[in-house]
Amino acid sequence: MSEKTYLPNDEPLKSYADINYLDLDQHQHIWKHIIDSHPFNRALTVFLPSCSVNLATEHMNQHLGSYYQIESTLDFLLEPNFFQQYIKSDQCQLIMHSIDTNINTDDVVVLSPSGTLYFSLLKQTFETFGIEASTRSKADKKHDKHVAMVDLDSSDFKMDSKSYNRLEWCFENTMKSTFKLHLCAIDSGEWQ
Repeated sequence: MSEKTYLPNDEPLKSYADINYLDLDQHQHIWKHIIDSHPFNRALTVFLPSCSVNLATEHMNQHLGSYYQIESTLDFLLEPNFFQQYIKSDQCQLIMHSIDTNINTDDVVVLSPSGTLYFSLLKQTFETFGIEASTRSKADKKHDKHVAMVDLDSSDFKMDSKSYNRLEWCFENTMKSTFKLHLCAIDSGEWQ
């Protein structure tokens, strides 16, 4: 289906695909480090170790999923129905990324497929936000950025827990900014 089917009043968004083939076993230490250490990448890399490049290209051309673009504050993530259906569900994984933001000059928010919510915040936002940041890298210090992470998929992070209530309070009282976001829910059954 075309993008116009899902978003009839929006202009098509630019998208790109780059398919590369490499031996994952030989380069595992390299790609695993790159993937695990860069949650704010805007590029998509798909590893399909058991199929050829031609089969992967054919599949990508035929079976494209859908995503949604919304503009909202972040408190929708913790609304009870949404939280249970998309964050804590074993049925799907939610992926989210703020758009029209620059990693060095804006507040950026990412929800990884593993359920970790990443915040790359400017100093002014971070000082009022209320969530503790991780250790700052040299680049973060240079751009005066603070990175905070919250594991929403953790067994300790559940409704009415101390960490849930703290994040909910922060979204409602200190992080009232509206973000433009891309969201995609992936059916977990399709990828197992």
